[in-house]
Amino acid sequence: MPRLQEAREGAWSLSEEVLKLHEALEESRRAGKCQAAPFRKPKVAVLKKPGRKSGDDYGTQARRMIPEKIDDTGHRKSAPSTS
Repeated sequence: MPRLQEAREGAWSLSEEVLKLHEALEESRRAGKCQAAPFRKPKVAVLKKPGRKSGDDYGTQARRMIPEKIDDTGHRKSAPSTS
């Protein structure tokens, strides 16, 4: 009989431990869902005007260099029209 009583007490303590672990797991799951806007942008005191700057304020104008030798002019004979 004493061995049976010891086994019951051991099973009881293990079931209590399982319940505690389940509660801790649920609490950690709920804690992960309670985030409200953690990455909000800070407010800016002076706002920039929208759009591209005009004239010299725009900056350096970039253009492609003209090739020394032109391989293809892009002109093609058009297909005869069927109309």
